Amino acid sequence: MDEKKRQDQKWAELEAYVEEEIKKARQRARMANSFDEMEEMAVEVGQRLQRAILAASAEQRQPGGRMVCKECGARMENKGLKGRKLKTSVGMVEVERERWACPECGASIFPPGSKAED
Repeated sequence: MDEKKRQDQKWAELEAYVEEEIKKARQRARMANSFDEMEEMAVEVGQRLQRAILAASAEQRQPGGRMVCKECGARMENKGLKGRKLKTSVGMVEVERERWACPECGASIFPPGSKAED
């Protein structure tokens, strides 16, 4: 599957996830015994949605092109997609990103927003 189709599929999955989370939140809100319970539910749902959106956004920003090693200046090799967990202000976020490795010095990067060489 090409990168654009993979990204489109990820965003479609995110949209379905958001819809499902909102349905669950609506049901939980109806059963809440207090405003405090509603607030707790809203915070939990909000954090889950923030993590999902952050992961989809990070995966969308693949550098592509050529990467140059910041350590030695050699051209890096794309080693394919790899999953990784990142600590964020809303909890752990799992993302699947390209991993790049330098054949010269062995340095590797997992760039969430690195710029590719033109």
